[in-house]
Order: sequence, then C-alpha cells, then structure tokens
Amino acid sequence: MNGIPTPLPCAFSIGITAGAWHTARDMWTGTELRTTMLELAPPGAACSVHRTGRDQAPLWPGELPAAGSMSDKRLREFSAGRYCARAALADLGIEPVALPVGPGRAPVWPAGIVGSISHTDDIAIAVVARQAALRSLGIDVESSDPLGADLLPLVCRDEERIALRTTGPQLLDGAKLIFSAKESIYKCLWPLTGTFLEFHALGIRVDPVLQRFTAYSQDLHIAETLRLIRGAYRSVGGLLLSCAWLDRADQRMN
Repeated sequence: MNGIPTPLPCAFSIGITAGAWHTARDMWTGTELRTTMLELAPPGAACSVHRTGRDQAPLWPGELPAAGSMSDKRLREFSAGRYCARAALADLGIEPVALPVGPGRAPVWPAGIVGSISHTDDIAIAVVARQAALRSLGIDVESSDPLGADLLPLVCRDEERIALRTTGPQLLDGAKLIFSAKESIYKCLWPLTGTFLEFHALGIRVDPVLQRFTAYSQDLHIAETLRLIRGAYRSVGGLLLSCAWLDRADQRMN
C-alpha cells in the first residue's frame, strides 16, 4: 500500500482535510449527539461532546509540544478534542490525564483504555472504552452535505460507486457515508496495525436498513481484521456520525 502520513490522526490522504467540508449548522444539541453516538457505540463506551467555539480549552503540559505549530483554528479543535476526551474518561472513572500525540498523530490513551476523537469546525466528540471490552475503536463526525463530485473517484473504489448507483442512496450522499465509514475504520485499525492507508486500500459495504457497514480488502495484512470490525452510522441535525469497533471477543457482526 502507498500509505501517506497526514497532519491529522484520522484522515486518509486525498490532498485536503475533512474539515474543509464542514459547515456550521447549529441544528443539533450536544445531548442529541452524545445520545446518538452512544447508540452507535458498543455497550460500556462513554462519550462526551464539546463545542469548539472561540475560546480554547486548556491543554495539559504533555499536550503542548504537539500544539506549538498549530494554527489558531486547529489549536481550538485540538484542545476541544482533548477536553471532551477527558470528560469521557471521567465517565469511566478515569482520573484526568494528559493525552499527548503519539505515532500516526493518534492520541495516547491511558493504559487499559481505547478511544477516538473527531471534530468539525464547530464540534468535538470523543468516545472511550476499556480494553477489557474492546480491542479498538474509531469514530468520525462530518457534515451531512454530499461529497464533492471531484472527490468521488478519490474516495470510492469502482465497485463502491457501482453499488451506490444501483442500490444505495443518492450517489454523492452515499459517497460521503463511504468517506466517514473509512475514517472510522482507519482509526479503529491504526492501533492494531500502525499502517497508513489510502482510501482505495479498503472497500465499504453499507446496509442502509440497519444503518451498519462492514469493510473488506484484498490486502492480506488487514483483510482478516477488517472482517471482524463492526460499523454503524446515523444522521442527526445536519451531521453524519459513524463508529467502528473490534470486540474483545472477536465476534463477527450478525
């Protein structure tokens, strides 16, 4: 695979960041987003939501080295993500700790914890769980605006585009879901493999009735793990939420 590291701990590389697609909506509340994400996530997970706003949430000393070169906008997003991650950890009974940036720009979680952070220009969401229940976890939040037509061939494989045209939702709406699902899958996969992936490295199959998705790949290094990862998605208040996880029991989705 021709993996390309990106400046964010979540995005496949396509030449722009996911944040370029986000728009301010204010069609949701934090309670709605938290409730929806907990419906997507497996039992035992904790979630927190925080608006980025204009004021920067305080960072801990261990997080400051990563923040030194960030723009004001990126710094607000980064600090909001750490703020709600600590809040989610508190729901699990974990004392507040610094969450520095580790390999692949992913957060370094406390021992025994798995988690994921995602944000738009306006909102940050964090979901965490104990490793006793989950091997890995990934989330994504996007605006529900359709994917730009010029990005369609970069995000979706040929068979995904065919499936969207024949059985899926509107093509570009469905492609945005493919984008979000791949973001969640990548975040779930990264702690297990430490491998950077491009969008075409894996494919997504969507079940629009159950609002779930699965992933597959011809790459034998990740194919078996992908087979065991579960995924679910929902739309709420102009936002698209997705969550992917791998159970500790390695049970396959029904």
